Amino acid sequence: MRQITALPRTLSPYLATCLGVGLLRPASGTWGSAAAFFCCALLEFFGAGKISIAFLALTSFALGVPAAQAYGIMKRRADHSDIVIDEFSAQAGVLFFVPFSFSSWGGFLGYATAFFLFRLFDIWKPFPAGLIDRKFKNGLGVMLDDSFAGLWTLLILYLLELSLGTFLPAHDPIWGSAWHFFVV
Repeated sequence: MRQITALPRTLSPYLATCLGVGLLRPASGTWGSAAAFFCCALLEFFGAGKISIAFLALTSFALGVPAAQAYGIMKRRADHSDIVIDEFSAQAGVLFFVPFSFSSWGGFLGYATAFFLFRLFDIWKPFPAGLIDRKFKNGLGVMLDDSFAGLWTLLILYLLELSLGTFLPAHDPIWGSAWHFFVV
């Protein structure tokens, strides 16, 4: 079987498994999401800002497509359980939109809720994530089904915010306006 990818064959396993995180058991996808959770929390802690999280999410998606494709070919299964770059990228994309603060309960609660909702939707695979997972057996399909799980997560987070007002502190002028601008 000929490998068609833009990444060197030796680099793909490291990227697809997020430097080996995907080899952890049980629940490798949860470990991949947890890696994104902690990377994003560290970026927030060190003041790197939301732009760095956006860069992380977009770069991991762009590199994840060929890495997942190549690793799937190597393992003879398109969405092998070792591949967690898809969970990492989508979880980071979700966390980009969720404010975080080490000094407030609401900041942690938003991240934790985003993590658990994403895991729920990634496992459940509501439309169109399930369809993509079944029909597109390539690197793009691997990455897109989790991206749609991330969109479902953002929708539910927004509905929770509208009904409970939990995640966006009123004193946060940046995220209070950016979140509503994004969704409304």
